[in-house]
Amino acid sequence: MTSTQSRTVDYTALALGKRLGRGGQGSVYEVTNRKFKVGTGPSWNVVFKEYDTGLLPSLDAAALTAMVDLLFDLSTTDGAWLCERAAWPAAVVERQGQVCGFLMRAVPDRFRFTLRSLSGSGTSTLANFEYLLNDDAYIAGIGLTIGDSDRVALLADLSATLAWLHRNGIVVGDLSPKNLLFSTRPEAACFLLDCDAMRLRGASVLPQAETPDWQLPSGEEKATRPGDIYKLGLLAARLFERDQSTTDPTALTAVTPMLGNLATTSLSPEPSRRPSPGMWTELATAATPTVRIQTPVRPSTGPPGVPGTPTMTPPPPPPILNPVLLAIAATVIIVLVVAFVSTRSQPSSDHGRSAATTVVGQNDYSATRTTQPYLTTRAPVTRVGIVDLAPALADDSRAIAVATTLNAYFGGINNHDYSAALDQLDPSLRSDKLASDDATSFDRNIEVLDVGSGPSARVTFQSTQAAGMGPRGLEWATCVNWDLRYTFTDTGSRYLIAHSTSVTGPSPC
Repeated sequence: MTSTQSRTVDYTALALGKRLGRGGQGSVYEVTNRKFKVGTGPSWNVVFKEYDTGLLPSLDAAALTAMVDLLFDLSTTDGAWLCERAAWPAAVVERQGQVCGFLMRAVPDRFRFTLRSLSGSGTSTLANFEYLLNDDAYIAGIGLTIGDSDRVALLADLSATLAWLHRNGIVVGDLSPKNLLFSTRPEAACFLLDCDAMRLRGASVLPQAETPDWQLPSGEEKATRPGDIYKLGLLAARLFERDQSTTDPTALTAVTPMLGNLATTSLSPEPSRRPSPGMWTELATAATPTVRIQTPVRPSTGPPGVPGTPTMTPPPPPPILNPVLLAIAATVIIVLVVAFVSTRSQPSSDHGRSAATTVVGQNDYSATRTTQPYLTTRAPVTRVGIVDLAPALADDSRAIAVATTLNAYFGGINNHDYSAALDQLDPSLRSDKLASDDATSFDRNIEVLDVGSGPSARVTFQSTQAAGMGPRGLEWATCVNWDLRYTFTDTGSRYLIAHSTSVTGPSPC
């Protein structure tokens, strides 16, 4: 294994392993013959993101190179800190002299969790923030708990990271749960994905985009510092409301009025009125006195960092806590939660179109895609991601498994991660036609009304799409109401969509 210290690497020099994931911009692969290290610190595994060839003409290679240069030009302490917090580009990869992708640090193990199935077995998966945007009953249903103090601590850590990025000329832009991982051990910490989508000193590698339901107010410029604060306010409100789309910070206000007021200000339609990330850090840390926020601290003695080969600074020792606080903290155990998925289909055996929200494995830097096990519920569940369940289904394990599959399918479609959507279909339905059929689709208001034998489920939802892309007979409708009965293949570990037929629709909105 060699140490990756060059800023540019030729594609032919890489030994690639399995594909870890595929997103809207390209694919991510294991790299088996290279490591990355910061100065004299430990070596880290790296992965390779390869852009789709269709994106290369619009890719700003100079902006990507500038991101790599930033890492090498930082001090040793700052460089190590950034690599602990983000999958930052570490080397540009070229094929025949043309930029085709980049290397970045593999996700640290602490930002993964073991997803438990009915049988008690577990699957390692990325700890995406979106799984915290669900009610406590759902989380408890898979055997996990998380307290409000953990949520406040995560906000404190994320805001501290944003403050550092902003000071260094970096704006996240597409700040959303699908691009953000979390951990609470040994302390609260966040890890940012899709860093090549960020804006560095005004430059972007590719045109700026936003995740559905995480957009800035209409007309506001994308990828600005106030824009990051707006989305931090959205995340704070939704994190405490346990909801994917609310803009109401009432639940946060009930826990800590100061942060509730701060969220309200952060969501102001006037960018100049929004607070700084440092204010979030200060108030969130004050609300959780046992939280220790890790920020780069330069040593008072010793040689300065050498550009290009920064040195990893060992983390400071953990604080000594009051035994009573330790006892309280010991009752809060947090891990993470399961991948949500979704689906929608035309009234035929065709896979059709879909909708949803963001789901684990939809970003360009995702874990190996695995099957989604059924969930074990211990309390009524009324929502799985963006899929609602009729009240009578709240404690039905089959309904929760159906909703999990639908959530992942619709999520893949809405986020243009067609590989994720296809994974939810029976192999007989899988077709590359999905990407062209659903390129403009977005589905919402998804609800499972009943679950029958087979298994099957009646599902209603509303879709929007470009004119000319609607279902047969409604090709020019840009909004359609659907009422479908889905049938599923039971694989023994999850449900796959096998067929769909129309119940009452479709009809124009």
